Amino acid sequence: MRGHGILAKKAADGKNTGTGTVLSFSAALRLFYVSKVLPSEQLLPERLLGEQALIESEFSCPPCVLLVGDYSVGKTTMLRHLLKTDYAGARIGEGPTTDAFSILMYGEEHRQFSVASMINDEQFPYQGLQCFDYATLKRCFVVLMPSMLLRHVTLVDSPGILPKSEPQRDYDYESVICYFASRADSVWLLYDARKPFVSEQLAKIMSKFQPFQSKLTHIINKVDSCNAGELNHAFNNILTSLARIYPANEVPHIYVGSFWTKPMRNPVNYEILERDMRLLYRHLRYLTFTVHIRRLDEVTRHASRIRATALAAKESQHLKLLFRLNILKRPSLKKRLDKIIYPLIVKKYYVNPSDLPTSRSMTHCLCRRFQSGKPLYTPSALNLLEDFLKNDVHRFLDILSSCMSLYMYQPEPKPPKPQTSLFTWQQVAETASRCRWREVFKRLSPSQDKLDVKQVMPHIERGNISKAMLERAWRLSCRRQLQSRPAQFRKCSPKI
Repeated sequence: MRGHGILAKKAADGKNTGTGTVLSFSAALRLFYVSKVLPSEQLLPERLLGEQALIESEFSCPPCVLLVGDYSVGKTTMLRHLLKTDYAGARIGEGPTTDAFSILMYGEEHRQFSVASMINDEQFPYQGLQCFDYATLKRCFVVLMPSMLLRHVTLVDSPGILPKSEPQRDYDYESVICYFASRADSVWLLYDARKPFVSEQLAKIMSKFQPFQSKLTHIINKVDSCNAGELNHAFNNILTSLARIYPANEVPHIYVGSFWTKPMRNPVNYEILERDMRLLYRHLRYLTFTVHIRRLDEVTRHASRIRATALAAKESQHLKLLFRLNILKRPSLKKRLDKIIYPLIVKKYYVNPSDLPTSRSMTHCLCRRFQSGKPLYTPSALNLLEDFLKNDVHRFLDILSSCMSLYMYQPEPKPPKPQTSLFTWQQVAETASRCRWREVFKRLSPSQDKLDVKQVMPHIERGNISKAMLERAWRLSCRRQLQSRPAQFRKCSPKI
């Protein structure tokens, strides 16, 4: 989005200095937040709003993807597939192997830190973890890796959800995973094709994801282990379970995937697997744009709550003298908020009732400020906030709308041509001629007319060959039959 940053930096009072500076979308949104929203927010106590002020790293960090699922469903294997390498703390096995949250971020060196040691670092975008106790923070780690993918997206690996019969964890697992779901741009729910059902504990977690349904992406993993009939059975079971958890929603799209490095066992699912993998990668790329939509929504929601609270303080200002003279007591103030002031604000200022703080917390705050004399709002700060919500938000939306058409017009890679059979040596001959494998073979300096599979496979994979052909190559390598000129190959392609 840096290329789409067309907002000019101006003074907070809106005067044009004539020396505008082009900013990225994230930097411009941060500038307007600091100059127009933060002045009102700093006058209000944090407990009244129920959330912290947004910090700079929350505007500049890459989008976040959270992986959730039962244990041994393949979350860590999927991350290893995306990153093309292992990472610190990654353990793969049949039983529950991952017992900590791993936040995978970009770094020049491969290192691992405890979140407890980074929680006060302003460059760390997940400052909301401060509200959890030390026992919980010990189960959260930051892993820095020099991966190109992590320059554009942050990945969060979560511990597998344990069955009800297993001893539960000694920290607040559900609260932590709900926090990451609220901060994530996409939540990937993984299911095992061999066990196609939603467990009771997973259903409990998914019910807590009700506010984040637009972020959910459902993936059936390990589809290479089942045939077409078993895959349809898995689809039906998972869709039935989702209909029980989210009865009022439309049927979501369910992706299929297989992310391990071993040869695939059932080639019948090649076509649907290739299609869904392309769609899943496209969804991952699109997050670099939707993150700006999510941040604008978050700032707008944040500003709306601040405005509603400031208006409540403004409409209660005339009660200050009555409270100081002991004419108005605390219960009466709370009653006035519920019966008179809150309905007036909703009708007069078109405020969403859910943006208003509870009358109990507002009463407590008003009583303390009436005694101390510190204001909960100022007219100048409130005017800046009103201007941001009425004018600036629409300008940001116009920029996103204009950029969306440019961003979304990205032609997808052409799907592979339909094949009459899953594998033929004629396809190998055509691909070898197109990719010039003979020249590659000579350049790799074979020993006794043979090459090691580690030298050959990267060149084969870069040839954009079908999965059926790649599968056969892997099987030949496993049987040590991958030679420079096999008999079948010479028969179909005498030139090579």
